[in-house]
Amino acid sequence: MKLKLRNFTGRQSVKNSRLYEDRATGRITPERYDTMASGYEQEQEELTQELKSITDKISEMDMRDIYVKEFISKAKEYIEMSKLTPELLRTFIRRIEVFEKEEKYSRTCGNTIKIYYTFQI
Repeated sequence: MKLKLRNFTGRQSVKNSRLYEDRATGRITPERYDTMASGYEQEQEELTQELKSITDKISEMDMRDIYVKEFISKAKEYIEMSKLTPELLRTFIRRIEVFEKEEKYSRTCGNTIKIYYTFQI
């Protein structure tokens, strides 16, 4: 998809050049040139924006792929864990946040806990 958009953007540039040549040689009127050129320029701008959006999405997916591969390589080292060690926690967990209870001195109300892992999905 990215390659198709890049090729199409290149063809739009060629169209603009030919359109300019037609205008310079007098094959089309100035009004027709202005109409067609503005349409081509707008279409090329839209394609450029779409290409940038696709490139950003691909970059984000590549980063996710890297994070997943890192996680898998770390997890393979610790497949058979006999006990939870500080080293193991540091490998998989970046930080843990424990919040105060919503109702103080309540025996039934639990604490809210957020766990931030070292990998992102």
